[in-house]
Amino acid sequence: METLNERSFALCQQAIRSANKLGIAADESNPRQTVLDFGVFALGSPDAGIVLANICWADLGKVQSATLEHAGHSIPAISVSTSEPLRACMASQYAGWQVSVNNLFAMCSGPIRAAYGRETFFERYGLNEACDTVVGVLESSRLPTDEVFDWLRSRLPTSVRKIVLCVAPTNSVAGRTQIVARSIETACHKLFELGFDLRTLKSGEGIAPLPPNTRDDFHAMGSTNDAILFASQVKLLIDADDATIDHIGPQIPSCSSAQFGRPFAELFAEAGGDFYRMDPALFAPAEITLQSTRSGESKTFGRSRMDLYLASLT
Repeated sequence: METLNERSFALCQQAIRSANKLGIAADESNPRQTVLDFGVFALGSPDAGIVLANICWADLGKVQSATLEHAGHSIPAISVSTSEPLRACMASQYAGWQVSVNNLFAMCSGPIRAAYGRETFFERYGLNEACDTVVGVLESSRLPTDEVFDWLRSRLPTSVRKIVLCVAPTNSVAGRTQIVARSIETACHKLFELGFDLRTLKSGEGIAPLPPNTRDDFHAMGSTNDAILFASQVKLLIDADDATIDHIGPQIPSCSSAQFGRPFAELFAEAGGDFYRMDPALFAPAEITLQSTRSGESKTFGRSRMDLYLASLT
């Protein structure tokens, strides 16, 4: 079985060969480190966003442009599906590693986290990787310096010889795309926080609206989070009985939080720009459908509120 990092690195190599078509830029001047710019100085493109989202979860699923219908209008969206939600979403796509070096702060996602392996998730589920080459994704408006790579190397196993970092600002088209491609991941992470056994998840599919360009990264962060919290729809196939689904289901959607209903940017500002001061119950899809492999029954909890999402864009 190919490692997560091998799968993502293969995609990075394909992206480099198609850099002009995708509107991205590659810096391979140092053989030990590569930077792929998906929108900091490079223009990027919708296709680049799809590629970046696939790199994030090691090409373990399908990411594609879609539409959601609301009040007679077609809303641009990103749909995702995977038959390996544990590896794709939690071992790779989840942005679980804080990177803070000089004036660069970013949450790092991608399979580099499986090589790092010090998060609670890896302590609980394993899935650590020993790799020669690792791939990370940074949501940042700055390209990483040599100091950032040195900081990462000091925390990675000595087996790592090369680091590839893909970078996209929140307000770039690639950045917005890879964020709203996390609809399934937010459901998986919520279940993880609830102490649910993620090995029972057999497959997942999800969709979330893709926000338009905004005036800065702060407002883009608000609109992309609102896309997930207000309007995303996720379906998980789960090896559990109906009683378990009835118990866990109501705890998953974002409406289980007392903060639900207010724009994310407003809540984030009140929290002083600190995610950890916000209600963790909020970080989840708007609507979640759980289908039991045992009974075949499906039950839906929460509901998509496209009206709240569209109102948050104004």
